[in-house]
Amino acid sequence: LAKTYGIKVNGLTGAAFGAVSGMVSTFVAFPIESMRRKLQAQGTGGRPVIYSGLIDTFRQVLAANGVRGLYVGCAANIVKMAPAQAITFGCMDALKPVVTKWATSK
Repeated sequence: LAKTYGIKVNGLTGAAFGAVSGMVSTFVAFPIESMRRKLQAQGTGGRPVIYSGLIDTFRQVLAANGVRGLYVGCAANIVKMAPAQAITFGCMDALKPVVTKWATSK
């Protein structure tokens, strides 16, 4: 990043990129995770078995609610994942020079 775009990588830029990566990855992976949860929850606690598999789950959700049905609850996960990834990336980028300096001085 520093060589290509001239952006200094530090804890703050790491946090920003981490937040964006958390939002994008959550948005991309959410439909499959949502379908997995629906399959997992069916048949437990007195719930009826509605879906026969992953493809059937997608078909039924799309038929009932359209594409929006695939993303029900996604905003809450984005709100959760953006700060979590920001902290992870920010700490990693802030501590990497310190740890590298410490490790090479031994």
